[in-house]
Amino acid sequence: MDTLQAVREMLAASGLTPYAAAVGMGRAPTYISGMLRRGSVPSADLLAKIAGACGYRLELVPDDGGDVLTIDGGAGSSG
Repeated sequence: MDTLQAVREMLAASGLTPYAAAVGMGRAPTYISGMLRRGSVPSADLLAKIAGACGYRLELVPDDGGDVLTIDGGAGSSG
């Protein structure tokens, strides 16, 4: 799954519109819908913020089963 598809799926699963998720993360209401429309891939930090607004968290899981790293981007984070 590519990054933009993951954003679409998080939005759908959370029941949020791109408008509501953008407002929830303190961005302009059209921020996420514009990003999706343009096909702009968000940075890891921004993806973590979108995930947080949708009730998810971004984790990096190593192939070797080592420690999981979480990128904090919970709802309400500025950036």
